[in-house]
This record gives sequence, C-alpha cells and structure tokens, in this order.
Amino acid sequence: MTKDVEELKSPGDELAMAEEFSAGEGTFEDDGVIRASVVGRAEVDQKSRAIVVRSINYPPVLEIGDEVIGVIAGLKSSMAMVDVIRAVREREREVANREEGTIHISKISDGFVSDVKKCFKQRDVIKARVIQVKPSLQLTTAGDDLGVIQAYCSKCREKLARSGRNLKCPSCLNIEERELSELYGTGRLD
Repeated sequence: MTKDVEELKSPGDELAMAEEFSAGEGTFEDDGVIRASVVGRAEVDQKSRAIVVRSINYPPVLEIGDEVIGVIAGLKSSMAMVDVIRAVREREREVANREEGTIHISKISDGFVSDVKKCFKQRDVIKARVIQVKPSLQLTTAGDDLGVIQAYCSKCREKLARSGRNLKCPSCLNIEERELSELYGTGRLD
C-alpha cells in the first residue's frame, strides 16, 4: 500500500476514473468517477487497484480543548452547523460517532463578524476547537491555525487557492472571502 500525501481530500473530491481503479473504503463511484466520501488522505492499493480513504486508529470521545476537523453542513444568520469527522491529537483520528456541532457568530473570529456567510460556505473543511461538549457540541475557529483549511468555488466548485487574505478560483477567477486558517492549502493539520 502506498500513500498519496499530496493533499487532504474532502467528500466529493475526484480521486480517479473508475476505469483506472475500483472504489474502496471511504470512496464511492459517481458516473465513472471515484470520489472521496470522507475527509482524509487517499491511498492506492496497487495490488487490488483500489483507491481508499481510510479512518485512522480507534475513535476518541471529544473533550473541551480538542481540535477537530469538520465540514460546514449548514449556515444560519448567527451560526454555522458543522459535521465533525476527525479529532486532531498526537495523530489524526476519526471521532467515535459522527458529531454535529455549531459555531456561534461570536466564536468565529477574535474580531467582529457581521455575516456568517462571509466566513464559511457549505462543504468548507474547517479546523476548530471544542469549547463545550454538553448539552451540545460548541466549537470556535478563533485562532491563527483555526478556520477554513479547504474550500470550493461557489460558482464552479473548483478547489480554491489562497490569494493573500482571500481565495481565488484557478478556473473561473472568482474571488471569495473565508475565515482562513494559516494552514489553508498546506495539507497540514498541526
């Protein structure tokens, strides 16, 4: 098994054509294209010719102070809903149960935020910190290494590239704002 360490893959990302590889764990086939169904790094099993996006180790239970990776699932005027899929500790690990958390508008940034939709879009992959576990999971993205770590163009769905403090689409040249992590585009989580 060899690892493709070039970049983090998100649900829906194209990994390969179905004629080249078969869909393995953490992937699915969509009209002849193998796509990721989870966030992680793609691996190719040369022997079986399958692409997989694997979970790592045993799942942890979240605690206050944990850093997590999640996908923005929905946006409201005062909060973002997040599907938390991975805890970042000494090593990345999938969470015990798929957790749903929220980021209140006041917890997005250290500065004033007037509109949640300028900071996040659906399908953005974020790194956040747990600030409350019970009765509901509450997260924050206030901090240099927290925020959006991967995003897609709202016009053409191409992966966005960092351009100063904004993001720019390499295909349609659309420029978008996000609450960016300093880790955006690095493929690193620490």
